[in-house]
Amino acid sequence: MSDFVKASAHALMDQPSVNGVIDDTTKEIVYRDYVDISVAVATPKVRHKGHVT
Repeated sequence: MSDFVKASAHALMDQPSVNGVIDDTTKEIVYRDYVDISVAVATPKVRHKGHVT
């Protein structure tokens, strides 16, 4: 997974138009000079020691 995230970050830095956002107050496109990627991970719910539900 980390290789995919790293490659995505490099691609976003190479193509700044993809990393742009619309500012709600000015209604202008803002091109950011940084990349912020979040990754969500799901795990099984554990109730007690060793007991997975």
